[in-house]
Order: sequence, then structure tokens, then C-alpha cells
Amino acid sequence: MKNNAGKNEYIVLPSELHSFIYCPRYYFFERYMPHKLSLKEKIRLVLGRIFHMFYGLLDKFRGYSVESPIVVSVGNVKIVGRPDSYRIDRNYLEVIERKSGRGPRRGAWLSDVVQASTYAFALSYSIQENITAKVIIRYRNRAVSYAFDSDLANTVLKAIEDLILVKYYGILPASNPGKRCEKCPFKKLCDLLEKDPILKDFRENLLEPGDWIAHEKAPYIKEDALNKRGSLVDGHRERSDSKED
Repeated sequence: MKNNAGKNEYIVLPSELHSFIYCPRYYFFERYMPHKLSLKEKIRLVLGRIFHMFYGLLDKFRGYSVESPIVVSVGNVKIVGRPDSYRIDRNYLEVIERKSGRGPRRGAWLSDVVQASTYAFALSYSIQENITAKVIIRYRNRAVSYAFDSDLANTVLKAIEDLILVKYYGILPASNPGKRCEKCPFKKLCDLLEKDPILKDFRENLLEPGDWIAHEKAPYIKEDALNKRGSLVDGHRERSDSKED
């Protein structure tokens, strides 16, 4: 897509980044050869929508903007989406990302953190002021909060850069192997790609988009300076192959 200046303009949705972080190759397959949703998946989407509508009404009562569309251009990247809930109070920004599934035992799934952080990044950029931002991931069973800092901002920018390579240039990205693979509709095709001797030789000398994600251990656990309860005290990430929701 071209902008008014004739330069490439890349549209990025935070929900796309969620899928990309979950597994870059899953995102690739879903974009170029999407699978037909099963009845179970359709029911899950409906229940998730009801979940969001219910808590969205509560957030509106509390003074949050709920699913308000945002369009923020950062250079030639346009971030487009609808945050679940957010509020801006002077120099303070709070973004809430809700997930109808259960969260991990500790921390939050990296894909959820990146999705919420992308909204925080876009909103902070649009305000053009020095503000303190916080992202909250609310699961069915618990909530986790993080200060939106330079580490998360850099992770968002890195994810956007790699997503563009896949979305706009069709470059095959890395996989993010784990227990999730057993239920993936693209497992057979992905296994064939992993076993292909030609691709295997090339892979040793090439950097695939999203190759860093498999090395980022989920769930994301980091001390949150804004969390008064101090429930998250580890400054690292621990590995889990549980399915993100």
C-alpha cells in the first residue's frame, strides 16, 4: 500500500502480533492458507465475545474507553486496532487486555503482553508527551500488570519489523515449537518444512523472521515497578509449552 508521499505504508494490527508471537509460522499459514474453523473453535469465539462484552460494560462504568478504534501512524507503519479497555488520566495511561482463558501459573503469555504493549506504544506515541504507561492482562483466573518500559517497547518494534516481512513480503518465518503443535491444524505441513533437507541447510545460514521468539521463554515474568503488591519479583522469563489463549 502506498501513502500520499508514495512510500510503502504498512498496516499492523495488534491482534496480528498476538498470533505472530504465539507462533510466527502459524500466523504465516493462517494468512496465506487459512483453515476452516471447527465447531469447537466457533463456540469458543462466541463465548469469548460474550466475556468481553460483559467486562466491557463494567469498564465503561469505571470510566474506561472500551473497544474504541485507534489509528496511529509511526513513520510508515500504521497501527490499527481496538484495545479492550484503556484510560488516560493526565500523564498516566492504563491499557487492559482481557483473555477469556486461564493464565499461566505465574506471569502472562508473551503474546498477550505484546498485544497489550502495542496498544500502549501506539497511544503513548499519539499523545506525544512523557507519560507513565501500564499494561494489565486480565485472565479468567487472575490479572498481571507490567510497566510499559523500553524493554517492552523494543520487543514491540522487533515484532512489528518481523511481522512486516511475513505479511507484506511473504517470507517464511520460524516456528515456535511446543505442546501447542500437537493441536495445530498445520502440523503436518510444518513438519515437512522442518524435515526438508534443502531448507534445513539454508536455515543454518539465514535468519528467519521471528526466530528470536522461540528463544523467549514464556510466560513473561518481570518485576513490575507499578505493581504495589509486588507479586512478581523475578526478572526473567520461565519456559512453558502450555497453550496461550
